[in-house]
Amino acid sequence: MERYVCYCSQVTEEDIRRAVKMEGADSIAAVIRITGAMSERNCREQNPKGVCCFPDLEAAYLAIRAESDSGPRITTRRED
Repeated sequence: MERYVCYCSQVTEEDIRRAVKMEGADSIAAVIRITGAMSERNCREQNPKGVCCFPDLEAAYLAIRAESDSGPRITTRRED
């Protein structure tokens, strides 16, 4: 079972990964819009940390973007 990044809206790291890699989310705002993260705003009761999930959401997003950015690069420069 995958852990939730956003407990209120039951958004997992895999949901965030899918939003970035398959839906083209290019910002935290886009991830929130696509996944529905932070829509319930019931953090104190739902999140075991008792705080807003935004820092965890941001960390997951940045880690997933870093995974994508570390892949092979394609250049268009001609080699003469």
